[in-house]
Amino acid sequence: MAVRRYAPNQLICRQGDRADDLFVLLSGVVRIYRSWPGGQDRTYAVLAAPAWFGEGGVVGEGGEQRSANVAALSWASVALLHRGTFAAFERAHPRGAVKILRTLGRGLLRRLQDTSLGSEQLVFQPARRRLAATVLNLAQGCGHLRDGSLVIPVRLSHATLGEMAGLTRETTCRVLNEWLARGWVKQERGVLSITAGQGLDALRDLAGGAV
Repeated sequence: MAVRRYAPNQLICRQGDRADDLFVLLSGVVRIYRSWPGGQDRTYAVLAAPAWFGEGGVVGEGGEQRSANVAALSWASVALLHRGTFAAFERAHPRGAVKILRTLGRGLLRRLQDTSLGSEQLVFQPARRRLAATVLNLAQGCGHLRDGSLVIPVRLSHATLGEMAGLTRETTCRVLNEWLARGWVKQERGVLSITAGQGLDALRDLAGGAV
C-alpha cells in the first residue's frame, strides 16, 4: 500500500472523485464533510488514527463517486489500498476478504448511525447544548489529557466548529467567549482544550442527553 503524508487543511479526497481506494488513517486527525450548493459545508465526522474511511473504494462494484470530502485537520499519514489490490487479495483469500468486508460494513453502518442520531439529537437543542455536545464528541474522539486539561489537538476555526454544531460563526464565538471567561475552556493558537474538573463537568451538564 502507498502511504501519503498530508498537511493540516489539505484535501485527501474530494466529493465527486472516482472512488477506487480505501484510506487507512495511520496517524493524525481528519474531517469528513459534504459541500452543498451555495458554498455551505456540513461536517459528518471527525476521525482520529487508527481509523479508515472511503470504504466505497473497495466495497462497491466500481465507478462510484466519493460522497464526501475528507481533509486533514492535523498532519496525517494515510495508507491507500487500491481496489485492484483488494480484488487480488479477495481471489487469493476469499474467507479473509469476507471478514474484512464485514468489518468495513459494520464500521460504515455505525458511523452512519452516529451521524443520524447526532443530527436528530442536536437539531432542536439550544446553542450552548449543541456546542457543548460537539466539543465533547470531539474530545472523546481525539482528545488527550495534558497539564490538567483535555486537549483537542486540531486547529478548528469558529466557523468550522459552528458548522459542526449547526450554529453560525457569531453564535459560536459568543458561546466560546462565555466559556473562556468562566474558565471552562482554553484556546491557544486555535487549539481548544477543556479544563478538567469544573470545565468538563459544566459542559457535560450543558450537553445533557445530547451526547
